Amino acid sequence: MSFKRKLASVFIFVLFLFFVSSNTIGAEQAAEETKAAYTREFGVMSGWAWGHLREQDDYEMVPLYVQMGFDIKPLLSKIHIKPPGSISFLLEPFLNTITRPNSNVEIGNDFILKYRHPLTQKFHVFVEGGLGLLWTSQH
Repeated sequence: MSFKRKLASVFIFVLFLFFVSSNTIGAEQAAEETKAAYTREFGVMSGWAWGHLREQDDYEMVPLYVQMGFDIKPLLSKIHIKPPGSISFLLEPFLNTITRPNSNVEIGNDFILKYRHPLTQKFHVFVEGGLGLLWTSQH
């Protein structure tokens, strides 16, 4: 895959995330108005990551994650599971642009469960775990 094609893929993915995020925010506002807000959180994360490779140049990438969290406690209460904290289901689509040693792209999605327990009114501890899918252009 050529660099131009990879760049076009990144651009399309970012546009997709923009439209998903704007629809999610609109859905959250509508849900708040009807007092049935299942959307618990929304976030965008990015940064820079690197690692040493034994037989090649260092590995460098720029990750881009979108995290959307949904409250599943109402669903659990229907099957008589009522934990003291909150339980969320998180979708975390991501796009990682690899810059070294070769230009590549990683695209995928993580599926995560998150349990948050209040210790005080303003301090909560949480545990999260999940699985994900990854596609990479690296050969």
